[in-house]
Amino acid sequence: MTAPAAQPRNAKSADVATIVRQRIDKGIYDYQLPGMALLAEEMGLNERTVMRGVAILEGEGLVTRKRGRGTYITRLKRQRTHTIGAVIGSSSSPLGSQLTVGMQAAADEAREGLTQSSYVGDLDSQLPRIRDLIERGRVDGLVLWLDGMDAWREAIEYLQGEKLPFVLVPDYDPEFHKGVNTVSGADAGATADVMTHLLGHGHREIAFAGRFDGDGANIYHQHRYDQYCRSLKLAGLAPREGLRIGDSQSAPESDRELVAALREATAVFCETDRTAALIHRVCIREGIRVPHDLAIVGFDNSDTARWLDLTSVEQHFEMIGRKAVEVLLSEIEGNLTEPVHEEVHAELVIRGSSSKQESVAPGRPDPRAERRT
Repeated sequence: MTAPAAQPRNAKSADVATIVRQRIDKGIYDYQLPGMALLAEEMGLNERTVMRGVAILEGEGLVTRKRGRGTYITRLKRQRTHTIGAVIGSSSSPLGSQLTVGMQAAADEAREGLTQSSYVGDLDSQLPRIRDLIERGRVDGLVLWLDGMDAWREAIEYLQGEKLPFVLVPDYDPEFHKGVNTVSGADAGATADVMTHLLGHGHREIAFAGRFDGDGANIYHQHRYDQYCRSLKLAGLAPREGLRIGDSQSAPESDRELVAALREATAVFCETDRTAALIHRVCIREGIRVPHDLAIVGFDNSDTARWLDLTSVEQHFEMIGRKAVEVLLSEIEGNLTEPVHEEVHAELVIRGSSSKQESVAPGRPDPRAERRT
């Protein structure tokens, strides 16, 4: 589009502000202003005058200047692109795929575009994708599924500075996330259901197994382990220290301490189905019968759980994706007055790995006593 005619050199800074404001209203500038030097050349003015004019708009809240990056139109003033973005780790995983299906369905129903970026790796690989979707994709808001507390902290700080609507999925920490929109699975309730199921079958020696990233656990791991501990304490039992499982490239079957711990337990609650599958593999190798000697419960209700007949938790990620988009669009349209925290209830799917009649039942002798001796 042809730029308006140049203004006289004696135009005041207020005139510059008026011209730029009109261009924003007409959609000529829909996201970012040209550089100050280019604006000065277009208007036939010196750069200092243009900068003073833009400063007037900044004081009005129409634009915001970012050191070393340029001048941007604030979200509430820019035109809607009717495109939302998503930054999701493990987008090719079953859970990531389910989340995407739900988001796309909700976006289609609302006639919104959806552009998605996935990442592999740490904080340095996650934040650039968020920035890229905002500055190049020109999205109206974001759905985020990040990995690690540092990533959440940096992303929240950045997006709040950008004044861009966003929704976090699927993990929720009541303290850390209380000021932002979230849509999460009901982890605590689902874990309580798992423990009720195992305790109801008479299990008293219940282990917890999880995969760790470095020296720490993810939010979902910590939440599930905390609820595991609470459930045992309510039952008058002492929780066990979590069993550490290796990374996804290695099976833990060579870990003799793990094998010994499994032989001391009558049931094991695994934070994911992948962990449950590795435990199942160990049991086959060591001659530990499932569920006769050891009941196994996973989390995610993946294809792996179905193939191995594992009891697991269905988290309904497709519904999480749908609700995340619905919450995001409500925020974009200015319909929310305070942060929303939606929960999608999970469902315990009981299969043969924990429900055979031969599993430990209340009042029955512990079938592992002979093995421990």
